[in-house]
Amino acid sequence: MEAPKTAVTRTGKRVYGVVVRYEERLGPTRARRNSTTFALPAHWVERAKVVPLPRNAKGVRLTDRAPEGPLLAVA
Repeated sequence: MEAPKTAVTRTGKRVYGVVVRYEERLGPTRARRNSTTFALPAHWVERAKVVPLPRNAKGVRLTDRAPEGPLLAVA
């Protein structure tokens, strides 16, 4: 995570917020080009997400961990 700043989203919009960088695992898949088929192995890719914040936000806490317990439960 970085400190809040003006960042560009993947669609090109400029917003004030925090850039969160993470890695995501993509499973094995197949790609086709005409009659040729390629088998692609599982691999890790880097992703970035801009979380917009209001400029006058105060007391914002940023953590590296997901919430624990029932906060993750889906009702």
